[in-house]
Amino acid sequence: MRSQQAIDPEKFARFLWGDIFFDEEKRKFKRDSQQGSNPRSFVYYVLEPFYKVIAVSISEERPELEPILSRLGVYLKKKDFQMDIKPLVKLVLRKLLGDMSCFTDLLVANIPHSKASTKTKVARLYQNESENVALQRQLEACDPDGPLCINIVKLFNNEMEDCFYAFGRVISGTLSQG
Repeated sequence: MRSQQAIDPEKFARFLWGDIFFDEEKRKFKRDSQQGSNPRSFVYYVLEPFYKVIAVSISEERPELEPILSRLGVYLKKKDFQMDIKPLVKLVLRKLLGDMSCFTDLLVANIPHSKASTKTKVARLYQNESENVALQRQLEACDPDGPLCINIVKLFNNEMEDCFYAFGRVISGTLSQG
């Protein structure tokens, strides 16, 4: 039996990103997936366990959920297992991941306000005659009274497959239903 060694978190974290796959048979990281047989290391070590905790929490199987949570160091009271699914999942995730308000603070501190980044987005994407400077200024200022301009980011098929749903950001103007 092999002795357990302490894992260096910084070194291990480097194996979680990019095109690095985990070979479960050999217990080694690889740069190729062997025709899709090896999962990405991030999926293997982060997403699959996360999905399993969510799935077991949703299934409301207490005998199955309790041992999984106890291995993760999460202990719930007996009355917690009687909760509805949504509050139970929230409680499990809060106890597993801790208070996530720091994540929100991180986003607020590091991601620029949409109005601040619009000027560079308009400069990069807007293509028109240079004589229409007033229009470009309205777009850069996110003017709600200006002409309607929407940056479509993604199109989604609907179930009927006869049209798309568009996900976008209003750059200027006002969009209303109807």
